[in-house]
Amino acid sequence: MKRFLDYVTWVIIIAFSIYMALRFRVYLGKEAEISFDNKQIMIFNLIFPIFVGILLRLPKFLKEKKGKKKWRMDWIKLIVIALPALYFLLLPYLSYSSFGDKLVFTNQILALGDTTIMFTIIAGIVFGYVLTDSVNF
Repeated sequence: MKRFLDYVTWVIIIAFSIYMALRFRVYLGKEAEISFDNKQIMIFNLIFPIFVGILLRLPKFLKEKKGKKKWRMDWIKLIVIALPALYFLLLPYLSYSSFGDKLVFTNQILALGDTTIMFTIIAGIVFGYVLTDSVNF
């Protein structure tokens, strides 16, 4: 029963956090319409999926941390999974830079059109989850 309540509590915390973050996103959208400055929305769109990935892994991370062992980083997991996910998360934004046309997979990802947004969201969630998962206790 305690395990069930723990899961329900975490679902409520995660859902509330996502709800509040999306309300903040709406606020940023209104501010961007007034000021014609989209930088804050772009930063939010980069950070929010990472935040969700961290939130999804956080319950297990905290449970592992209670062991009070010395922590270490799983560099292989970080390099093999997290770095490519971070690259795909940043790719739409990097494509507007001066070296954007030289990046690998730029044309393929941007050719996806509207699904590019979903692709970057998934990459951000994976990056946040793996980033939290790479720390071992």
